[in-house]
Amino acid sequence: MDLKTFKNAARKSGESKKITEEEVRNAAKTYEGKNEEELLADILSMARENKANGTLSAEQLKDFEARVSPILNAEQKERLRKVLGMLGN
Repeated sequence: MDLKTFKNAARKSGESKKITEEEVRNAAKTYEGKNEEELLADILSMARENKANGTLSAEQLKDFEARVSPILNAEQKERLRKVLGMLGN
């Protein structure tokens, strides 16, 4: 599952859906082996696209952080917070 598929799993027919931990893990597997720069570029690109079409909300970012954080180490959590901070602006 890539990030676009992951994003689409979060909404069906305009209906909001909580993202499951399994969906997060599957999305993470897709990006194994990619470096941080590639992953960050993909996340920021998708975020810009979603902001432009009005489908990215602060609530979705908080939900994403809550779902992903438990599978990250302290360093990764800090990087996630920084990225989410960039997306929130």
